[in-house]
Amino acid sequence: MLTSKFELRLLQLVVVATSALVTLMFTSKAIDPFTLPKLLLLIVGATAALPFVFRNLGTLFRTISTGSKLFLFGLLLFLLITLTSALTSQNPVNGIWGEYGRSNGFLNYLGLAILGVATFFAFESPRTLIISLSFVAFVTNVYGVMQHNNADFIRWNNPFNPVITTFGNPNFAAAFAGISAGGYIYLLLFEKERILKYFSFFGMLAAIGVVVYSEVTQALFTFATSISLPILLWIFRRSKAIFLITSSLGTVLGVISILGVFRIGPLSELLGKSTFIYRTDYWLAGWKMMLNHPWLGVGADQYGNYFQEYRTLEQINRVNAAVMANNAHNVFIQIGATVGVIGLIVFLIFTISPIISGIRALKTLSKTHQESLVAALGIFLAYFIQATVSIDHIGLSIWGWLFGAICLRTSVKFNTNQVNKKDKYRGYSKVTLALGLIGTLIISPILIQKISFDIRMNNVVGKLWPSDAGNGPTDPSERQVAIESILSTYGTKNYDPQYTLFIAKTFRNWNEKDLALTFAQEVLTREPRSFDAWNLIASIYENNNEIQKALSYRLKSISLDPNNFELKLLVAQDYLSVGDSNKSRDYLAQVLRDAPKSTNVYQSALAVAEKLNVKN
Repeated sequence: MLTSKFELRLLQLVVVATSALVTLMFTSKAIDPFTLPKLLLLIVGATAALPFVFRNLGTLFRTISTGSKLFLFGLLLFLLITLTSALTSQNPVNGIWGEYGRSNGFLNYLGLAILGVATFFAFESPRTLIISLSFVAFVTNVYGVMQHNNADFIRWNNPFNPVITTFGNPNFAAAFAGISAGGYIYLLLFEKERILKYFSFFGMLAAIGVVVYSEVTQALFTFATSISLPILLWIFRRSKAIFLITSSLGTVLGVISILGVFRIGPLSELLGKSTFIYRTDYWLAGWKMMLNHPWLGVGADQYGNYFQEYRTLEQINRVNAAVMANNAHNVFIQIGATVGVIGLIVFLIFTISPIISGIRALKTLSKTHQESLVAALGIFLAYFIQATVSIDHIGLSIWGWLFGAICLRTSVKFNTNQVNKKDKYRGYSKVTLALGLIGTLIISPILIQKISFDIRMNNVVGKLWPSDAGNGPTDPSERQVAIESILSTYGTKNYDPQYTLFIAKTFRNWNEKDLALTFAQEVLTREPRSFDAWNLIASIYENNNEIQKALSYRLKSISLDPNNFELKLLVAQDYLSVGDSNKSRDYLAQVLRDAPKSTNVYQSALAVAEKLNVKN
């Protein structure tokens, strides 16, 4: 589709290099070592690909089917909905950039969409992408095996299983290993070059190592899905009878495994982890957000600001009121909750379309193209399964978008007779290139500054995370130096209210009340739904015996977390302190109704209630 082999190779290089670097990139010196660097490279790569995409739009729209045109219009519609949701939310900045530590805002999806369309232009067969995925995964998987064997060259502050590779979490690391297995099995079964076969053998061993060492259940499903389609094709070509038996047994095992995740059947002990039940709580909260905000959701990547409002009492009782979530742990529910029903429908259409289109195309392709397409479908299906039970991590999702695009591209037949070398859109290529460079010059420095600020914050207060900070330096001169260091580092270039909240909690623990209040109030000016900020200010006033002031903040906290009976006990105690026994009784009755009798909260409420003659 591109006018020269040079353009083609250059665009392929941009796509492959961007996906590889986004997956591998991290900086160990930052508080957020993973998502900010990956978002930076995603935006730079997408900007580099944009002129090529725009340059060939005319050819694309003249030569693809109506269905494919509708697909691309749907992609544009999704981006417009996401942008509108971000800009109309209570925190437009977070809607554009994404939640701190997640970075799944509008810019993330814009970058993924551009690279997806670029993949559609640049590749006619999935083989190059499969090999690229295999090499990138080999690096991450070998690194994961090293981490398991205590040979990590970085000393991470990691509360999880040590196998986090370049993703920062064993769930993502293992899922990527499972997805990459589809590439290795394709090379083992169908590749003609021996060196790639040998490479894929060792790559498969490393992938299996990460899946096993991570102890992540969902990785078993991504692994099994990604390898199953190439294996079934290989069997089908040799014996249709064995293919029927194998596919039937695989289907039965798959159903039993899925039931096992829900703690049903013989595999319930092996697969039915309690963490899956916790995820259903996140799904339910997201579903309720979508029903209550159907048009534009609660705001792009702003699930965390509404989770407590929509979580159930059962979720609190299952764990505790302090357990929060800033993502639905299901990409589709997350989309529905944060950008609305229409955005979800469009997203589902262009997520499912590559699967349907790819399956339809299998009958018309040569053997070689069948093999690579089947492998690509297996990889994309594995990503799809991962997306239903987890977070849309940039390092994973970029491969999902690329393989979705190549599955769709393989099924599209272009009418080469309509390709016009003098396409009118080509005249805009210089303008587009200039705009792309301007966009890069605007966005990249902001991201670089965000990363730099994150590193500086980590150097100054990263080791003083509120749970470990204690009361701060005891020596007055050292204490003043520490405070001045924090304030000077914070300065005026603060890019996310999470930093402000982090400093507020640090000063609260140091008993620097005025500073803590100042920073907590600043959080609320930028993030009015910050439960932590409202709660923090209330606790400071309570500790200072300013109960009347504390009450207004406690009541706002309850409006953001209406099922939190621990908060209601604090409100009841505050009302009692200011002499309002009637309101204290009301809140105590709610605590006694909702809190499990075995909890300290219930027992404390019962002791106060008995003095006020509140009936249980």
